[in-house]
Order: sequence, then structure tokens, then C-alpha cells
Amino acid sequence: MYNTIHYLKLFFNYITKYLFLSIKTRLKFIIVLLVVRLLKYCKQMEKAKKINFSKSLQLFFSLFLSASLIISVIAMLIYFSERSNILSFLEFKEKIKVKEQARIIELEFRTIVSDLLVQKGHSALQAYLKNKDKSNLKALAREFQLFSLTKGIYDQIRFIDNRGIEKVRVNYKEGNPIIVPENRLQFKGDRYYFHETLGLDSTCIYASPFDLNIEGGEIEKPFKPIIRIGSPVIDSFGEKRGIVILNYLGNVLIDKLKNSMSTGTGKLMLLNSEGYWMISPYTEDEWDFMFEKESNKTFEYRYPAIWKRLKDEENGHIVSNEGVFTFQTVETLKEVNSLTMLDKKVLTSNDINDYTWKAVSYI
Repeated sequence: MYNTIHYLKLFFNYITKYLFLSIKTRLKFIIVLLVVRLLKYCKQMEKAKKINFSKSLQLFFSLFLSASLIISVIAMLIYFSERSNILSFLEFKEKIKVKEQARIIELEFRTIVSDLLVQKGHSALQAYLKNKDKSNLKALAREFQLFSLTKGIYDQIRFIDNRGIEKVRVNYKEGNPIIVPENRLQFKGDRYYFHETLGLDSTCIYASPFDLNIEGGEIEKPFKPIIRIGSPVIDSFGEKRGIVILNYLGNVLIDKLKNSMSTGTGKLMLLNSEGYWMISPYTEDEWDFMFEKESNKTFEYRYPAIWKRLKDEENGHIVSNEGVFTFQTVETLKEVNSLTMLDKKVLTSNDINDYTWKAVSYI
């Protein structure tokens, strides 16, 4: 009886000592230790001639089954304890991750706003507005070109006059900013973003919806996510003379979000206000709102019960049979506007919901 108690104490000591190991590792260790100890005990009893081989086997299996029952109970307690701890840790970790996603988006928009304000107030632009000769226009184009090269995040940088005619455009192609020749500049007076931007107060900034670039009436392939962000330009007399508009390469933001999430456990999702994916673990689901409004490639269609909570709550953590979802609402316009010292809005859009997004971690 003493030996049995002694061995059970050993088992508990080893369990405590190796508590930091995984459940499978611990159980393997305990079972192997149990078998070795019991065989050794039975061997000692047999050598002492207190029992024969047959009784030794009976004693071994009797002790093994008894100890296995105790170990099973212990294993269950460990499992439920660890399961709760693991879920709590995952919730904590993934909440930090999705908040980090929101922070990355906010900081990126702050950078874009800052860049735009610098360019619309640049001395080269004011010099051209004061004296519209070709040398000033070339100087402005070179400034846009240098800025494009330095930043590397804008597909196009343009100055469009108040008639809607492009006066300067710099295209960013594979790391090379190119000044577009005068004979290839276009009329943009019929584009929605021109009217939206020119109609703003000079202290305001317009941001287009985050969607795919369209060239010649068709969606550009491979997909090129774009945000157009612009602001009216005024001269020294306070008169509107046109707009400066930056075409921000959305993949810059997407790559930053994915890189940040790569160290986490969950897979990243970024949803617009209608539940369409801008970032998904499955690329075929992304940007589907650009193609078919009645599409079933929405978060709501795939996870209807989860969407009911997700769309109405600012943040949260949902454990379900479909997975573990941790989410954070990203209200980009609201966040960026809250950072300004101006009375008027610095960032506006024709639909505030265009920039109410959900950053989601999915396990």
C-alpha cells in the first residue's frame, strides 16, 4: 500500500513539474512513467518471491487501471483549465491585433492627408497659379515627379484646373515616376471625384470610395485598389483654381495590414459597410461588390449569425461552431477628423459608410 501511494505521489510531482508542456506531451510522459514504474515494482515483488509471474501481471494491470483512472481525471481537469486559458489568451491576443489593424489604417490616412496638404500648398504650384508660363508648369511637374519617387505610394499625382483639364500628371510605373506629355493629358471635368472635390471648401479634403481602378470603362487587371484623395487649390486672392488629387495605391495599405497580421494566429479579413471583403483569406471573394450587387460572396451570406452581431457592435469576440471571430470597427473619417485642430472637416466622402470598415481576425 505504501509503495502504491509513493508512486502516485511521484506521478503528481512529475505532473506539477511538467505542467508547462502540452497536454499530449504530459500524458505521454505520465503514461510511459506509469508503465515503467509499475513494471519495476512488479519485478521487485517477483524477485522478492512475494508473488509469482501470473500474480505480478494481475497486480500490474490492477495498479495500471487504477492509476489510469486517476490520470484521466487529472487530464480532464487540465484540459478544461487549459482550454479556458487558451481561449482567454487568444481573445486577448487577437483583440490587440485587430486594434493594431485599425491603428495602421488611421496612420496611413494621416500620411495621405499630410502629403496632400503639402502638395496643394507647394510654392511651385502657387508660382504656376501666379504666372502660367511653361517654365513654372515644368517646375511643378518636376516637383510632383520627385515627390512620387520619394513616396512610392501614389499611382498618379495630378493638378486639374477648374475647367477639369489635367495640367500636370505624374504616373508611377514599376518604381519609375513618369511625367505625362501635354498631348496625353485628359479632360476630367465629367468625373465624379472632380465635382466632389472642387465643390468643397478649400480647407476640406475629399476621399473617394476604396475600390478597384477602372481604365477605359473596364476594371484594370491585375486588380489595382485605389483611393483618390483630393482638395481644392486656391490662389493668393482666395480664388479656386482647380484641384490637386492623389491616387493612392491601396495595395500599400493592404500589404501593411497583412504583414502586421502575419505574426498573429488568426486570418485577416477587412470588410466594408455592406459586408463585402476587401481582404479575405480567399482571394476570389475580394472586391466582389465591383462586379455583382446580388452576389453571395458576402460575410453576411456566409456567416449570417455572426454578421448580426458584427455589424451592430463596435468590437467584440465571438466563439462559434464556424470559428473564432475577433473584430474592431474602423471609422477612418471620424478618426482622422478628430485629429485636426480645424473647425471644419478635413476629410469627407459622399457616403460616410464608405469608410466604416470592420477589421476581423478569423481562426
